[in-house]
Amino acid sequence: MKRIEREDAPLEFIAQYYQNGRHIQHLFSRFISWDIASSWTAIIGHEKQDEKEILIEGWLRFCDPAKLLTEQREWLNENYIFLTEHSGKIGLEQLKQLSKRQLYHTLNTNSHELLDFVIDNSLYSINRENLCLITNYLNKADNVNVENLNLTRIRKTGKEAFYSYIEANLTTCLQLFSREVHDEDEEALLLILNEETVAEDGKKEYLNRQQNRIQDIDKVTDEAKETAIKSFLTAPTWENVAAYFTFTGQGVSDSLKLYIEHYDTELGRTICPDTISVKEQLFDAYIASCALEIDSFKKILHSFDNTIVDSESIPDLNSQRLGILINAGKVQYTEENTSAISSSFNAEDMAKYLEHHKTEYLQDIENIEYTTELALYLLRSTVFSLYDKAQIIPILDIEIIEASSALATKICTILTKTRIDLDENTLTTVIGMSDNVSDRVIVATHTIKNNPDNSELVETLLNRLPSPYNEITKHDRKRPAFEKTDYNIELLAILCSIGYISSYSETENGLKVNKKVSSF
Repeated sequence: MKRIEREDAPLEFIAQYYQNGRHIQHLFSRFISWDIASSWTAIIGHEKQDEKEILIEGWLRFCDPAKLLTEQREWLNENYIFLTEHSGKIGLEQLKQLSKRQLYHTLNTNSHELLDFVIDNSLYSINRENLCLITNYLNKADNVNVENLNLTRIRKTGKEAFYSYIEANLTTCLQLFSREVHDEDEEALLLILNEETVAEDGKKEYLNRQQNRIQDIDKVTDEAKETAIKSFLTAPTWENVAAYFTFTGQGVSDSLKLYIEHYDTELGRTICPDTISVKEQLFDAYIASCALEIDSFKKILHSFDNTIVDSESIPDLNSQRLGILINAGKVQYTEENTSAISSSFNAEDMAKYLEHHKTEYLQDIENIEYTTELALYLLRSTVFSLYDKAQIIPILDIEIIEASSALATKICTILTKTRIDLDENTLTTVIGMSDNVSDRVIVATHTIKNNPDNSELVETLLNRLPSPYNEITKHDRKRPAFEKTDYNIELLAILCSIGYISSYSETENGLKVNKKVSSF
């Protein structure tokens, strides 16, 4: 024994004795206990590979696993394959004892008993190769590889010791999981999101582009809700939107804004139910506002049956959104809304509002604050009938008409189609300012016909018309000539019938007034 208890121990002899001797356990026990470090070093450094392999087997077979040093443990970590190839001689129980403090770098399936022990006790390094091997081994399949490895596939093994070990080291594992596939199931998504030890950046990086969704955001911890929303991981339902909206204090947040815009198509296909207690607040924050991009706003608008009743949110809108809301029936006709739109928006927007609420407006017609522009929009509108317009014109202030020849022209055209009782000042102003001569003549003619005894009015109306009509009022002037038109013939005929002119005649060049009656 003294021959082997020294640094230059006869390793060839020991190897031969291990193969053929009768007391090999006694020999190796003495050799190892003489100096556990030196005996191991001598074997590892032995040049003859076949003898070296035999010596390592014997050393591991008869050593005390509890006394292993760092160098032996590091070697074992790198040489799991050696253990499985020599498991028959070393023995399963000895291998289990040797493995108790190990983290094997590269596993194999050569010994199911040893592998089961290693898995059950988490005695392996966390790397892609080991995780794929264990997953396939437990599933009795061969369909998991580095390109599809993820937490979902690990959990599907049903081996709690395995996935619990992975979950306890989730930060490391996320770096190893596939970036090629994105099919983590809901349970895996929740585990990753809710794991406090994983940094938010790590979660976001891995969870980006995941295909499956968490159906209920309330299953996500408060600390992880923002990440879930920013990563678009919760199912696009109004319940989830409302839950996060409530969680963040019922205000407009960038993360929820981007979430709604990301899922605008899906959300726009569903109705926000009345069971959501903050439905009205959601409407105010994201519909009765300019918070969302216009395309998203249009898509989700009809998910709400709410309307703007008071004027509080109206000044914060822009013209485009107000128009969309009006057309969608989302702006009620109220005194507050009418005042807010009138004071905060242009005439075209106000006209749209009045058009949409035609019935209410016509019942409230005298309480509107009209401008020249608003009056012109209303009278040009195809929504209001001629009868409706005939109700609007009489309540327009003369200053409004005097400010626009276009408005006077429009009123004059309407007067050619229907009778409207206007005061003399308004009527003569319209006739005097209109740009359409034929309409002016027609309206003047009808007015004279209806007021044949009002000489002052006849004079005023003719003087409001352009030349040559106003020349009829002049005495001792060259007889004015007129184009031969139906409306001119009618005017001159009326003037004849009331005795304002003596007669008129038709010539090759048109119509001529023969004489103004001076005594009229």
